[in-house]
Parts: sequence; C-alpha cells; structure tokens
Amino acid sequence: MNAAPSLSVAHLPRATTLLAACALQARYSGGRAGPHVIVLGACSAEAEEYFVVTPGEAARLYAAGYEPLWKR
Repeated sequence: MNAAPSLSVAHLPRATTLLAACALQARYSGGRAGPHVIVLGACSAEAEEYFVVTPGEAARLYAAGYEPLWKR
C-alpha cells in the first residue's frame, strides 16, 4: 500500500481501472470544481485503485505517501 493508514480516503471518488479513472477525470474536470488529477491508491498485482481529486486534495494525498499517476 502506498499511503499512511491515518488518512481517510473513504469519501474520495475512486476507480478500479485506469480507464475508469480517466472517465471520472473527464467527468469531474468539466464542472465548477476545476481540473482533477488521478492519484494512485493501493495498487498491487491483484488489484488497482485510483483516486480522482482536485489538485489541493492531491497535495494532501502526496504528503500522506500516495503517488502521482506519472510516477507509475
């Protein structure tokens, strides 16, 4: 797992495939909330997890140990 367990991510939009994460990013980036980015969640050989969040929320996730998608 890429993150510290103390950070709650239950409320964040998530996807289990990169394709689904891209679809969420396109959907959410068109609204008033502005652009959204994809952050890697708990990815393993068996399962993948991606979060689609605003840049501000992404900064909190990065500080907690999550990684940006481009580092994958």
